[in-house]
Amino acid sequence: MQPQRQQGASLIEVLVALTLVAFTMLGLLGLQLRSMSSQKDSLDRRTAALLAAEFSERVTANYLGAEALRYDGRVFNPLDTAPTPAACATPANCSDLEIANRDWAQFTREVRARLPGGVAFAETLSGANTPLQITITVGWVDTQRIEQLNVGGAKVVRDAACPDTEEMKAELRYRCYVASVHP
Repeated sequence: MQPQRQQGASLIEVLVALTLVAFTMLGLLGLQLRSMSSQKDSLDRRTAALLAAEFSERVTANYLGAEALRYDGRVFNPLDTAPTPAACATPANCSDLEIANRDWAQFTREVRARLPGGVAFAETLSGANTPLQITITVGWVDTQRIEQLNVGGAKVVRDAACPDTEEMKAELRYRCYVASVHP
C-alpha cells in the first residue's frame, strides 16, 4: 500500500500567507499616504513659485514704483483679510503708488485663494553699490508640520525661509518660498 500524498494547502499555510499579504498591504498603504502628503507639499511649493513669478512680472512692469520703493515693507499676515484691488483715481494715468497698491492687492488675494493660510511679504534691498532687488516671500500652512506638531515629542523647527516678523516668529506650521526680482 502506498502512502497518500497531501493535496492542497493546510489551513496554517493559508493563514500565514494571508498574514503576510495583510502586512504587505499595510506597508503599501503607509507608503501611499506618505506619497500623497509629499505630493501636496510639492503642489503648494509650485503654486507659491508661480505666484511669486507673477508678482515679479508686475513689479518689473512698474519699474518706477519699484525704484521709488513702493513695494518695500509689504506684509500680508495670516490674520489679515486680502485687500480689494482699488481702481486708479485717473484710469488713463495711474500713479506708480496706485499701480503698486493694486499689484499687492491682486497678489495677496491670489495667495489667500490658492494657498492654505497663505501669507506674503515683500522687501526692497537697495543701496549705493547694490542694484535694486525686491525679495518676495510666499508662505503656506504645511499639513505635514501640523501632524508633526500634534505628535508628542516631535521636534519641529521654524522654517528658516519664513520672515522674522512678530507674527511669524512663533509660527511653526508654515513653509515659505523666497524669490528675488531685479526690475
